[in-house]
Amino acid sequence: MMVERYTRQGNDWVLSDITDPDQVLKLESIGCQIPLGRIYAKVKFPEPGATEEPTLHPG
Repeated sequence: MMVERYTRQGNDWVLSDITDPDQVLKLESIGCQIPLGRIYAKVKFPEPGATEEPTLHPG
């Protein structure tokens, strides 16, 4: 799991990665803080080493 966050510093954009489930993503401009683990709380990741074939849904 990972979140990439870009922040503006002067005329530049700075990239920071959040990869630890306990790290908190802070979005100061909207007054929001949320742990990375909470963002991904209901996501089911495949077991390590498992290969999963994509499922096609005719539509």
